[in-house]
Amino acid sequence: MYRLRSRVSIEEVGPAMAVWALDGDGAAETFGLAGGQAGTTAPVAGGVVFVDPRLAAMGLRALLPAQTGEAILREHGFAAADAGAYDAQRIALGLPDGSRDILVEKSLLLEVGFNELGGIDWDKGCYLGQELTARTRWRGLVKRRLLPMRVEGPPPAPGTPVVVGDKEVGEVRSAADGWAMAVLRLDALPGDPRRGRRRGGIGAAAAGTAGLGGAAGRRGGNRGAVKVLPMTGVVPMPPPAGRTAPA
Repeated sequence: MYRLRSRVSIEEVGPAMAVWALDGDGAAETFGLAGGQAGTTAPVAGGVVFVDPRLAAMGLRALLPAQTGEAILREHGFAAADAGAYDAQRIALGLPDGSRDILVEKSLLLEVGFNELGGIDWDKGCYLGQELTARTRWRGLVKRRLLPMRVEGPPPAPGTPVVVGDKEVGEVRSAADGWAMAVLRLDALPGDPRRGRRRGGIGAAAAGTAGLGGAAGRRGGNRGAVKVLPMTGVVPMPPPAGRTAPA
């Protein structure tokens, strides 16, 4: 971390602060953030609440004192929820979760939705990986995308191959509650999935079906059906009222 001519002081707060994810009917209104853009903030009880800076459809995030944060949120009408609900919502919206969905030092930023999530500044010069990222964008070299899929049956394990016909076209990275996040070859999917965004989340591939490969990455022996969501017309799952989950 660098200060770079700014008159600021940096203090390590460590375990004194904690992060919560907030969602549900009226969550944004509670803190005066209704209609706020991603990253919009509001102060609260020694901390801050802000619209998820990656994707506004993911609700709010709160940075609050670890010892009192949960009590503060309960006073504002929130109730604790299972972290699995948060996981299912972020997968449905195509939101990657760190190294669970992104291969360290292997995945390209444009493959995992960083452009749609506001994670790339095309006007900034000189950052690690800039040349590769810019070349990939302008030459249209993105051949795979991390995309959300609907899954029928038990959640597939990470690394489970996705098969279309007799061809392996990708693999599952994470899954929860009928949803899976998978890296898929775009040329193997119906339609033209390289254009547009899905409403409320990262652009998904054109509609189609695929199978899940069996153990050890072998094709065949499918354990369930996979439906790849269309780019448009898919509405994010409505969250239960007052839901919260730890980040």
